[in-house]
Amino acid sequence: MPVDVWYTDTNVWTVLLAGLSLILSQLPPVVTWWRPGRLVIELDERFTISHFLGHPNCQAYLSIRNTGARSVRVTKLRLDVTRPSGALITMPAVGYFQYVNSESHLALFPFSVSAGSEWAHLTNCAERVTESDEHRLNSFISSLQTHFRNIEEGARATNPQADFPPLTPPEIWDQAKNEFDKCFSWERGEYHVQVAAQSRDKEWRSNKYRFTVYETAVTQLKGHVSAYISGDGLLPRRTLPGAQCTLKSL
Repeated sequence: MPVDVWYTDTNVWTVLLAGLSLILSQLPPVVTWWRPGRLVIELDERFTISHFLGHPNCQAYLSIRNTGARSVRVTKLRLDVTRPSGALITMPAVGYFQYVNSESHLALFPFSVSAGSEWAHLTNCAERVTESDEHRLNSFISSLQTHFRNIEEGARATNPQADFPPLTPPEIWDQAKNEFDKCFSWERGEYHVQVAAQSRDKEWRSNKYRFTVYETAVTQLKGHVSAYISGDGLLPRRTLPGAQCTLKSL
């Protein structure tokens, strides 16, 4: 008498294949299991240019989407701005606003964008300066903060209810003016900008955009110098408004 075994029963194979088909239908295509992360970077049309003691900086709303299947660790983020003359300004991202209504920005550290997610924030970028320039600027800010703190403490001791606008000493104002004259570089004309995000083994770039700086914007930014006498535009919490520009895709 023949002995029945399970693997000779066609009904068993029918059930197994049906179950396997059901499981596979609930999974993403197998090819995506090995697909790497892929970043898509975009810029909102709102774009603000400004400067600190003449050194150019800007503020842009960045969107970084991961359309791949694996998480991507972004280690560096920067804007490459091309002047009308063709010269390049490299502006690393230095901070971002957690929320649209945040009053102060957070320092930017390496971050991860998981598959299918998005990192989108208003981001501050500033021209890359040499180590010696950075040390010099930090020393200048420190001395200015100390000066204003002494003025404010003395004013409160004399009359706590009074509001005394602190004045920048002539020698510090001259130093600020000289730095501005040496470093200010925004000029009228059309600029191009592109975002670059660096991961461990790859650099991702956005499409290129363009924006126009008009003479009124240049005049506005140059006018910041007159506010230095009261410390505006020099201290972190006393920033001056930048010039608004509109980005357009190339």
